[in-house]
Amino acid sequence: MVRGSRGLAEAFNYMKKDRVDQLFVRDREGALVGMVTLELIEKHYDDESKTVADVMQTEIKHTVNPTTSLTEVAGLLSQQDVFTLPVIDDGKLVGVVTRTSMIRGIAEVNHQEGGEG
Repeated sequence: MVRGSRGLAEAFNYMKKDRVDQLFVRDREGALVGMVTLELIEKHYDDESKTVADVMQTEIKHTVNPTTSLTEVAGLLSQQDVFTLPVIDDGKLVGVVTRTSMIRGIAEVNHQEGGEG
C-alpha cells in the first residue's frame, strides 16, 4: 500500500522490497483510491514530477472485507485477471489478499483441522 502523494521512485522501491508488481493506493484517511502497477511506473519513471496519483488506475473491480468467506475470496482470486484483492474495513484499506496468501490460509486451515499439509 502506498499514498498517492509518493513519488514513482519510492513506489518502485516498495515494490522491489516486497517483491510485488502492483500497489494499492490510499488517501490520507486510508481510503482506497486506486492501484499502481510496475508497468505504469516504468512508463512514467523518467518524469520526476509525476506522483503515484498521477499515473495510478482508479478502477478497482473487486474488493473484500475482513469477514468475506475464504470460499468467496478463492472464487475471486481464481478469475483470470485477479491476483490481489484489497481488504476494505469501514471505508479504509486495511490489507491485501494475494493468491499466495490465500493458498497459505487454506493450508493452515487444513492443518488445523487435522488434514495433511
